Parts: sequence; structure tokens; C-alpha cells
Amino acid sequence: VRVDREGKKLDVYATGFRAPNGIGVGPDGQVTTGDNEGTWIPACPINWVEEGGFYGVEDLAHRDAIPEFNPPLCWLAKKDFDNSGGSQVWVTSDRWGPFEGELLHLSYGQCAMYLVMKERVEGQMQGGVVKIPVSFGSSAMRARFNQLDGQLYVAGLRGWQTKAAQLSGFDRVRYTGKKVYTVRDLKVQKEGVQLTFSQPVDKASAGDVENYAVQQWNYRRSSDYGSRDYSVEIDGERGRDPVDIEKAIVSDDGKTVTLIVDGLKPVMQFEIDFSIEAADGTEIRQKTLQTIHNIPGV
Repeated sequence: VRVDREGKKLDVYATGFRAPNGIGVGPDGQVTTGDNEGTWIPACPINWVEEGGFYGVEDLAHRDAIPEFNPPLCWLAKKDFDNSGGSQVWVTSDRWGPFEGELLHLSYGQCAMYLVMKERVEGQMQGGVVKIPVSFGSSAMRARFNQLDGQLYVAGLRGWQTKAAQLSGFDRVRYTGKKVYTVRDLKVQKEGVQLTFSQPVDKASAGDVENYAVQQWNYRRSSDYGSRDYSVEIDGERGRDPVDIEKAIVSDDGKTVTLIVDGLKPVMQFEIDFSIEAADGTEIRQKTLQTIHNIPGV
């Protein structure tokens, strides 16, 4: 629900959420939420919330008829990414290096923070995440940028089903000014997936398909609690499908790698696990996870 500044008017903004642990509101008013796996929610999502939208839980649609489901920006696999989401925060500080203006997602369950990489394709928001390698004293639930020092402050606690080490935590995440070696953007092309990095990569290392391991899978939305992983290629079969990378093409500036995938198709989870080198020899070992709703030109 939305309440006006004077506290006199209340209206319904969107429905169909199960148990979102906090929300995010961007500088332009864009609303985001997470949610927790459960009935009608096959895995934790990051929702790009549109006014009037319906986000999955049919028992909580609050409509006379169940509306069309608004799929999330991306789903997050429970084991390696997020079993219980926190809130989101936008990088409003100009002192946070290459991430100014970006969206971050917090995890209560995994005590982690992710860079959210996003794009709109044929009117639908989609994208993925990569973990920002920082450690928290407890879970990561709420975060704000301090206007005085321009750095991020994160609060969390330990309760049910979390990896939190301590009962509570209050942490600062500070940009030191050093080079950051990470994927910073994901884009879907007709030929495959583009990964853009914050630093130029070594063309020999990044161009070797043996340095990438890719798999994909789907979920099933139902009144059951959560979902198993299901094959994309074989209808009804459980499990994940390996994806063959035909070629890895590095851009002239060394910052973008295009992974050529024959027969790329919409999929709920597309995971890229890679270990390559930057142009200066620094190892970049990461794992991205994305949801592909639409493919340009297909």
C-alpha cells in the first residue's frame, strides 16, 4: 500500500506478495521488492514493481479475478544465491566508484549483497545478479547511504534460516578507490549473452570457452511450497541442463565478452560460472545468475 506524506490517503499499489522482507524505492520512485520461496513463489525473486501489478500469490491477489502474473526481474536460486531476501537499495552516492546509480539486493538468508544488472526487452524488465564480495557481521536486511560520508551502512539480525554469525550486525561498506574487478552488466543478444566488466580482460583467457561453465533450468509456479529444478530441454524432467558455449568473443576495448549460444531461449535461470584473468593478470572468478524473459529479435 502507499500512504501520502500527510498520512491521510492510502491506496493499493500492487498485490500478490507472499512475505517480502523490505522493499526498495529508487530516486525516481521505482519500487522493488524481494519475496520468499513458498506457495506460488517457486524461488526467491527480485520484483520490479509496476503500479497495479500482480506478483504471484493467488491467495493474496485481492482482486475479484486472478490477474495476469507479472514475472520478476530475476529469480534467485536458493542454494547458491538467496533463500530469504532482504530489501534493495539504490546507490545514490557519487563516492561509491563504478556502481553509482546501480541497484543492490540484500540477502537475509545468505548474509550477502548482490549487484543487480537489468535491462528492458520488449517492455519486460529482466536481468541478473553477481555477488559483491563483502562479509557481514550478521544478515543483510536494511541498507542506506549516508549523505555525510557517501558510504553504505547495512543492518541485519539472526533469526530463522540464516547463515548470520552474530545475533545482530551494523556494517559499513566503503569504496576504497582501488580497482574493482567484476562483471558490472549483463545483456541478452540474439546470439547469446554479453558480460561487461569493470576492467579490461585478458583476451586469450576471456576468449577461451573452457573457462566458462553454463547451465540453465526452469521452475514451476504452483500452490505447492517452492519448486524443484526442471529441465529446459526435456519437458517434465527434473534437473538442470548444461549449455554449450560455441565461442567467446572479446570486444576491442576488452571490457565485454559475448558468449555465443546456439538456440538461446527464454529461461527462468541461466547461470554462468567462470574464471578468467583481467588484462593486468588479476583473477576474476565469479558466478552470475539471470532470468531471460525475452530475446531481442526472436
